[in-house]
Amino acid sequence: MIFKKVKVKKFLKIIPFLFLFFSPVITLADEIKGSGWFATDKDGDKKIILFDKNGSFTYLNVISHSGNEGRVFSGVRNTWKEEEDKLILSFNEGYKLCSLIREDWSREIINGSCINKVGNFEYMQLRLIK
Repeated sequence: MIFKKVKVKKFLKIIPFLFLFFSPVITLADEIKGSGWFATDKDGDKKIILFDKNGSFTYLNVISHSGNEGRVFSGVRNTWKEEEDKLILSFNEGYKLCSLIREDWSREIINGSCINKVGNFEYMQLRLIK
């Protein structure tokens, strides 16, 4: 009877590792496709970003200090891709580039930094829209 209890305990310890090896691998790109995110910049700009499955994205400037408030930008000029564990955003054919990393285990927040061709640097945070 003791022998059976020991084997069961060992088996229960192994189950989580088996789950990791045999469960399907989901990448950041798989989770981003077709989702919507609320983005905030350090200077207070706010955007809603919708990621298309074809690698492009559409965004709405909710609050924008540049004067583009309320404007929607879409099409192949705005692209996204996954590189290793990073999400790379290219706004307006590379005028502004962002490198973002998921930093929480809830998978609902992505943080990172952006730089534009002029050299302006800013912090950006994305929160998943549920």
